[in-house]
Amino acid sequence: MEKKGLFEAFLECLPDGVVIVDSDGRITSVNAQTEKMFGYSREELLGKPVEVLVPERFRSGHIEYRANYVSQRSPRPMGIGLEITGQRKDGSDFPVEISLSPLATEEGDFVVSVIGDITRRKRMEEALRESEQR
Repeated sequence: MEKKGLFEAFLECLPDGVVIVDSDGRITSVNAQTEKMFGYSREELLGKPVEVLVPERFRSGHIEYRANYVSQRSPRPMGIGLEITGQRKDGSDFPVEISLSPLATEEGDFVVSVIGDITRRKRMEEALRESEQR
């Protein structure tokens, strides 16, 4: 199996969503879990700005965060202690954790985002808080 095929197979078997974005913030690759998580087909996402996955109220700020990340490229977890929100195709929001990693290739610089839907965890945390308050 060639390297590109192996890389794509690896992305498809991951339990989290993976979104790869070019230096202009356009989506160049997603895995099946991303499609499932956000409700878009791969074809609908490719070439779109990554902000399509961000709630409207956060989009302008996200563009600024993205520009800052590109200027200080390093692996970075996001969502630790922060409420980060994704937006599905149907407009519904859901809590996510995101890790970012730079990827330099012969075709250019990219950012790999690994996205986990933490809805279940948030529900469990809320149930625990409620039970502790009783």
